[in-house]
Amino acid sequence: MAVFSDPNCPYCKQLEPELAGLDNVTLYTFLVPFQGDAKPIAIWCAGDRAAAWQRLMLHGDDSALKTDAACDHPIARNLALAHQLGVQGTPTLIWADGSRTEGFVGRALLEARLAQIASPTTPQATAEQQP
Repeated sequence: MAVFSDPNCPYCKQLEPELAGLDNVTLYTFLVPFQGDAKPIAIWCAGDRAAAWQRLMLHGDDSALKTDAACDHPIARNLALAHQLGVQGTPTLIWADGSRTEGFVGRALLEARLAQIASPTTPQATAEQQP
């Protein structure tokens, strides 16, 4: 699942614990600067990006962010990708089947949607029977 998220977005901060509680799912998080680029860049430039992200989003702890130096980062590319895909706000989830969910959703809905994608229904045979 791809997740477009902005560390300045309160709904993204609400979603993160729900995502962290999911099992057996690969998440690709794209930091986008819809509400400013300082935090996304500081997360990307941190020594351990994943830890910096989790500390900020799950605990409100910004001590792992690297705000004092610039680094090469994909934040502008992520924003261009978001625009190309029509992502207009965060959080936006893009599922493996190409569908999307915008805004905060709880774990129950996430798990139900993942189960639905994991076991798609088989189309019913529609051919008419011949006598």
